[in-house]
Amino acid sequence: MSIVEHAPKFDLDSASRLARDLYGLEASAICLPSERDQNFLLETASGERFVLKMANATEERTMLEAQNRVMDHLSKHIDLCPKVIPAKNGEEITIAESENGANHFVRLVTYLPGTPLGKVKRRSPALLHDLGTKIGQLDVALQGFDHPTLHRDFHWDLANGLSIIRRNAGLIGDTELRGLVTKLADEFEKNTTPLLPKLRTSVIHNDANDYNILVGGGSDLYTRNQSVVGLIDFGDMVHSYTVSDLALAIAYAILDQPDPLSVAAQIVRGYHSAFPLFEDEISVVFGLVTLRLCQSVAVAAEQQKHQPENDYLGISQQSIRKSLPELAKIPPRLAEAIFREACGLTPVCSSPVITDWLGEHTDEFGPVLEPDIRTHPVVVLDLSMGSPLLSADPAQNAEPRLTPRFA
Repeated sequence: MSIVEHAPKFDLDSASRLARDLYGLEASAICLPSERDQNFLLETASGERFVLKMANATEERTMLEAQNRVMDHLSKHIDLCPKVIPAKNGEEITIAESENGANHFVRLVTYLPGTPLGKVKRRSPALLHDLGTKIGQLDVALQGFDHPTLHRDFHWDLANGLSIIRRNAGLIGDTELRGLVTKLADEFEKNTTPLLPKLRTSVIHNDANDYNILVGGGSDLYTRNQSVVGLIDFGDMVHSYTVSDLALAIAYAILDQPDPLSVAAQIVRGYHSAFPLFEDEISVVFGLVTLRLCQSVAVAAEQQKHQPENDYLGISQQSIRKSLPELAKIPPRLAEAIFREACGLTPVCSSPVITDWLGEHTDEFGPVLEPDIRTHPVVVLDLSMGSPLLSADPAQNAEPRLTPRFA
């Protein structure tokens, strides 16, 4: 049985009642989208807002406790994440019974104002750079934090990406898409997997998709919604490759974008400015991006098999189906070179050695052209806008005027 089949099924009246009984809040409720849990936006008559979170019936209490500890830890370092609000009895986690008799853990967190990045059409270079910077700051803040529950075997962990794709590829109904996902997985296994043991690991957010990133700020059309102001949903946290947070942010930010490498480079540049990447991490970013999108297709194929009526499960699939073939056309080495340049490095890691060798052996090279321009007289024709050889009047730029005269 799929985990999404254990999702809570509370209605709006039940959510308002729980808010009143457990937290003393008189509030109206609006349902928010979620994959395997259930979330409600609560609003009081005075305009205060909160988010009521009901966990999947299969969720372990220790995982929710770990999320609470992470949010508490991050609140001391960055101002991007929600905070947990205790119930009237002082508990951070309470229990509610649904109509079908299943028990679900309940929490209340602060509401973060902002617009999901997925709903913002204009994404300036400044916004993309800020996205990378904020994800980098998040990973800096998570350095040194740990919790035993987050060392888990999780299907959304990129470390499990290949195995998930291999297991579910046969469930992908679109034959062409299935073939592409399998091809990209094969390329990842060949080119990227050997580098994975060299990567740093830590606790990561693991779900910086474009609907968990909130943007805002700005008082005019140019700056409005061009800053990252919030990051929500800590349900996918895991101890894994640190650079996965960057790869996940890129994977969803480039969907439906006409120049995905340019978008990705801005995010990489911002991330590197806050949390400097190692060279091996730069080398795997593009592979992890494509792996995440293939993993998303594979997971969605399994979930939609069990819940074909759940529209949320396919929220990003249409964009992935459109964007993945375009990403498959990009040579991974080209992407790596662009990301290296974004980090202030030479596009090709071996180029300094080659350049130095060429400089040391210049005298040993034969001429490329005849005559040898190193020893023969050379006339340089300045054809720039400021050249004295050229006139502003095109009619005066006849051939005799451009022909140099030798004494």
